[in-house]
Amino acid sequence: MRILKGKQFKKLRLQLELTQAQMASWFGVSDQTIARWEKGYPLSGSAAILAWLLYDEQINSNKNAIS
Repeated sequence: MRILKGKQFKKLRLQLELTQAQMASWFGVSDQTIARWEKGYPLSGSAAILAWLLYDEQINSNKNAIS
């Protein structure tokens, strides 16, 4: 499993049209933690897995929408 970089995590949040507070609610963390992750602090554990799955799903759905 790959770990998302900060820019990828922010791109995911923006593509999902979520605020940092809304994303924080999904992950069960504070909005400050979301801000840190977007700045490049590493995600770990289940948060890293969930982020990667969301990112992968979002990328694949965008590819399918284009074709």
